[in-house]
Amino acid sequence: MELYNCISTPDGYRMCKFDNLLNVERVYFINYRRGKFYCPCEQGRKNPNCRHREMIPVFCSARAVNTGKFYCYEDESWHPPVTG
Repeated sequence: MELYNCISTPDGYRMCKFDNLLNVERVYFINYRRGKFYCPCEQGRKNPNCRHREMIPVFCSARAVNTGKFYCYEDESWHPPVTG
């Protein structure tokens, strides 16, 4: 299971990918320019879309940006933030 969380930045979003033990696997800085999101991931460079860009509206509609909540892309489930 891959989990993601999302934080807003001045020019877009930072999407972090975590493993099952909540270790950070990758960090993607998704920039917003000229009305589009740009992701540096391999798929994002090859295709007009990638899962990271697809998840931004999901996080926004769930009001989960900057909350620490985790989202599982595979089963579309939400998990609470880590506290303590």
